Amino acid sequence: MTKAPPAKRPRWKKIYLRVPLIYAGIGVLWILFSDRVLLLIVEDTEELTRLQIFKGWFYVGVTALLLYLLLRREVRKLEASHRALAKSEAKFKAIFNQTFQFLGLLTPEGKTIAANDTALNFAGSEADKVFGKPFWETPWWTHSAAVQEQIQHAIQRASEGQFVRFETTNIGEQGEIIDIDFSLKPVYGRQGEVLYLIPEGRDI
Repeated sequence: MTKAPPAKRPRWKKIYLRVPLIYAGIGVLWILFSDRVLLLIVEDTEELTRLQIFKGWFYVGVTALLLYLLLRREVRKLEASHRALAKSEAKFKAIFNQTFQFLGLLTPEGKTIAANDTALNFAGSEADKVFGKPFWETPWWTHSAAVQEQIQHAIQRASEGQFVRFETTNIGEQGEIIDIDFSLKPVYGRQGEVLYLIPEGRDI
């Protein structure tokens, strides 16, 4: 088993940490040094008060501008990441749905998360009718209780990290039964845990 690289801190968490730290750092330095400078060059109390008010507003304006520039840069990075992710998802869906093989995605417990168009069209079913259902109760397996039990047992093995492969049968929309080379592949998370199962069927 190939483990994923260590998890990276999400970008939005970096932003949440960076912005207040920068703001606090600038604020502390400004208060310490600006007050010292004013006390050295100004002796009149009224003039000192007026300049302190002015420097307060100056600080607000400058930090607001800096925060705006920082956040704008980070937002642009996030927008670029979202565009790249959307493009990647579109590419995945195109490949997922154009393949001639039956493909799907399950939770480790066997609930159906996704099925490609090839599999859905063969069964004459729709996504909302199979998503969320135990995989062994979906239309492809309803022709045989023995096959359903076989699939359920295979899911249990795959959820424990095993790659499972065997020949079985599927039933189509018109009642036709075909032989398929079926496999279940675990998908691992960063800590080595099983996150998903990928069922795949090839007409033989």
